[in-house]
Amino acid sequence: MADDRLLGGIEFGGTKTVFAIGTPDGRIMAQHSVPTRAPEAVLADAAAFFADQDQAIAALGVGAFGPIVIDPSAADYGLLCETNKPGWSGFDLIGGLAAAVPVPPRLA
Repeated sequence: MADDRLLGGIEFGGTKTVFAIGTPDGRIMAQHSVPTRAPEAVLADAAAFFADQDQAIAALGVGAFGPIVIDPSAADYGLLCETNKPGWSGFDLIGGLAAAVPVPPRLA
């Protein structure tokens, strides 16, 4: 039986952030990139990208510049520590994404 789930991904880079939707076998179905600017602006872009897709995603994996708290059992899981990216130090990336996208995000 074919796995027809769609998976989401976000890569927060130093200069650009990439949103994507693909299949478990690696086919990219949709992709969009934006400049990495203030966290709230990039999260709004993420929310718009995933809301505009025809099908819902089953899971969302996230990659990000750091340092970032990666322990999912930690109370501050997904918190960006002191970083050289202006406006991002101390930002709750996973909490912010959880409020913006349709499925719980997980650091990948």
